Amino acid sequence: MARLLLLHGALANHKQFNALLPLLKPELQAEAIDFSGHGEKTLTKPPFSVETFCDDIIEASNLEPVHLFGYSMGGYAALYLAKKYPEQVLSVLTLGTKYHWNKETAVAETNRLQYERLVQKAPGFIAALNEQHSCTTAEELLKRTAAFLTHLGVQDYLRPQTLTGIKQPVCVAVGDRDKMVTLEETVASYKALPLGQLAVLPDTPHLFEKMDMDKVATLLNGFFGE
Repeated sequence: MARLLLLHGALANHKQFNALLPLLKPELQAEAIDFSGHGEKTLTKPPFSVETFCDDIIEASNLEPVHLFGYSMGGYAALYLAKKYPEQVLSVLTLGTKYHWNKETAVAETNRLQYERLVQKAPGFIAALNEQHSCTTAEELLKRTAAFLTHLGVQDYLRPQTLTGIKQPVCVAVGDRDKMVTLEETVASYKALPLGQLAVLPDTPHLFEKMDMDKVATLLNGFFGE
C-alpha cells in the first residue's frame, strides 16, 4: 500500500501528530513530516509559500504517489498539490482547513500573530515556539506565517471552481466547535469536489491538540483504510 503523509498546521511541526500516529493502522504506513521553516527543516527559499510546502511533500514522497492527511494549513497544501500534480496524490483528507480566504479573513488571522503582543500576553506560547522550531525563531516564524496568510487573502488558491478540477477522492472534515473554519465553507468545498466526502466531528474545536485523537484516528483509519 502507498504511504500516508501527515501534514501539520501553521506554527506547528511533525510532532503535532505524536498522539495520533500510534492509533493509526500499521498498514497505512503513516509518517509525519515538517514543512520548510518549521521544526528542524530549514527554509532555503523564503518566504513561506504553498508552492514550497508542496515541494516538501514531493520530497518526502520520494516521487511516489502518496495519500495525504492535512490539518489546517497542511490540508490546504495537500489539495493544492492534488490539483497541480495529480499524479503525486492518491487521496486527501483535510481537517480544519480554511478554504475561503479574502483580505478581511487574512487580517483577522494575522492580527493574532503579532510577535510583540504575544511576548507580552503569552510569553509561554513564544517560549514553546522557540523550543519546537530549532530552524528559526518564534519571531521569524510568526512574521513569515502572517505574510503567508496575507498572500492567501489576495490569491485564494482553492476557490470552488478550482476544486472541481481535483479528481482524486477527498474527504473534507471539520469540527462542530471550530471557530476559525465555518461549516458553510467546508460544505461548499465538499460540494465542489467531484469525489468529495464530508465529515463533521462532534464536540471538536479547531485546535488539533484539543481534539479527541480516537475520533481523528477513526476518521483516518476509515477513509484511508477502505
